[in-house]
Amino acid sequence: MFPRRKRGFGFFDFDDDFGHMHEMMEKMLDDVVKRKEKGSEQSDEREPLIDIMNRKEDITVIAEVPGAEKHDIKTSLNSERDILYINVASPQRKYRKAVKLPERVRSEGASATCKNGVLEIKLRKEKPGKEEKGQEIKVD
Repeated sequence: MFPRRKRGFGFFDFDDDFGHMHEMMEKMLDDVVKRKEKGSEQSDEREPLIDIMNRKEDITVIAEVPGAEKHDIKTSLNSERDILYINVASPQRKYRKAVKLPERVRSEGASATCKNGVLEIKLRKEKPGKEEKGQEIKVD
């Protein structure tokens, strides 16, 4: 806490204690207001919940993006085709996620659908020996 001062005759000076406490509270409130004015509060961007299903021939990624429509969604693979990027900019919310895939996938033949705020992306696994580049995945 803070040191208490004694007044004459061994009594504590409560006025000084409350004055000091008031100064501390004013400083804390000023700090909060300054942080809010600088914009250091949390952003509107969220991380969607993700499920990954690793099957024999393909990988399916399911993302919960409530309020999003298919025209709000951009998905793409990195050049190594082992990271899937999901970017959603809907009027209500923004979602962003980089999903590390369990295996490399093929960029051709990828498909994505979005219904009722659930984005489902199907990716075929890469066959050994084939080299491809990353690309955007159109949402149907």
